[in-house]
Amino acid sequence: AYMPVDKAKLLATNCQEADVVISGFNQPYVSPIEMIGNVSFITSFSETKQLGELRVKFDKAGKPTFLNRYVPLDSFIPDDAQAAS
Repeated sequence: AYMPVDKAKLLATNCQEADVVISGFNQPYVSPIEMIGNVSFITSFSETKQLGELRVKFDKAGKPTFLNRYVPLDSFIPDDAQAAS
């Protein structure tokens, strides 16, 4: 959801059919995963500073477990010259 966190949380509240809502709108931080009813809610870094990976697994009862990690995108990861052109 490309919207402020408060509006993305409202989206999660009103769309309980969703499994996950990721808010990616100018957040300079990452929040821990928060459950809003049945929806998993998390924020992402702004300005593509980190690459996020979120894995969700459901047990037989439908309860989710999460693996969440971030990879910093810094000078150790070279620019793609073809993508830049």
